[in-house]
Amino acid sequence: MHLMKLHAFIYVGILSLGSGGAIADPVMETWDRVETDWGNLRIRFHGDFKPTDQSEVPFVEAEQKAITDGLLYARGAIRDFHKKHYLALGMDKAVVEQGASLASDLVTHATYVNRSEVFKDGTVRVFLESSLPRALNRGDILFPPPPEVSTPPRFSGLILRLDKSVSPVAEFEIVDTAGSRLYGVEKLSKESFQNNLMGKWFYNPRREELLRSVGVKPVALEAKVVTPTQYSVNRGAWRDALEESASVLTEGKLAIVLPLAPHGN
Repeated sequence: MHLMKLHAFIYVGILSLGSGGAIADPVMETWDRVETDWGNLRIRFHGDFKPTDQSEVPFVEAEQKAITDGLLYARGAIRDFHKKHYLALGMDKAVVEQGASLASDLVTHATYVNRSEVFKDGTVRVFLESSLPRALNRGDILFPPPPEVSTPPRFSGLILRLDKSVSPVAEFEIVDTAGSRLYGVEKLSKESFQNNLMGKWFYNPRREELLRSVGVKPVALEAKVVTPTQYSVNRGAWRDALEESASVLTEGKLAIVLPLAPHGN
């Protein structure tokens, strides 16, 4: 175990996109002990240890027992999360089962301690986190070799603004208005998918969030949601934006921006 402690429209913006002073609403999902953060591509969970009334367990030992509890929990939780996510996308069950076991191993071998808390009843809770791409890693994708780039790309990244909210997904496709495929997971490099999936998801990203995701000179496109995993753009706008910046797609420099989160989310 590797544990580390950690206390048809196109426009270009030099990160005037998203108010610098606005509060961003992260695209997150939570269930049971798990939280997935699609803006930072992190998955978080926790482990607990409660000493019996008669025992006096040193904090360091109690903390380690809570970590062990969290990792044991994560093995099953990550496996279930992976299977549910990809089966919903229509993936082959046998392939998904194999990928789920791989993802569970990847997460539990690279989990970090975020912080610890002690409750009044003596329970020690350790908050753990790992990489969301690890939890959604697939071993069956045939990624292309990295392309040779002779000139710097015109734009530093792509911002895709969807016309309505969808649940974030590890894999989606971009099509033109006739339904012809323009972009999918097969266009990514292996390293990019393992680090960024197909992009990061936001509601109202701040300037610094976009800087980290798509650089200082992104191009933005409007997209219509056809299905929860298929988004349509104008082919001419797509070509004009990316014919000299194809490498940003290979490198996964993509931010998917959803309409503002409903009040209270």
